[in-house]
Amino acid sequence: MRKAPKQVKADKYKGQFERGLESLKEWRAGKIKLRTWEFDEAGNRRMFYQSYEDYLARDRGQVLKSIREDLGLSQGIFARVIRTSARTLQGWEVGKSVPTPVLLLAELLRDSKDVRKRLMTGVVG
Repeated sequence: MRKAPKQVKADKYKGQFERGLESLKEWRAGKIKLRTWEFDEAGNRRMFYQSYEDYLARDRGQVLKSIREDLGLSQGIFARVIRTSARTLQGWEVGKSVPTPVLLLAELLRDSKDVRKRLMTGVVG
């Protein structure tokens, strides 16, 4: 008996998801490096491989501050753009733990003109 097309598609995605989870476990255990991309201001993509140890070693507060400075925004304006308080942003920039979603949002702001336009409309003149 043949599987319905929806079931075949679900099985395919389930397998991809399971392989992804297994890769994530191996990455966190230090067994492999994951392929990662960075974008420059012109939108050019650079691929590299990053270990979990290297990922954790990044000073997230300094990365966040660098992105803010690259965008030419004050702490107050940048805090409004990422929907937090200036006090919270200041804490992150001096060493308090930066939540991963905040860092991802900041990286998207830096790398994507569309994201910048959407989030900065009405916040930055």
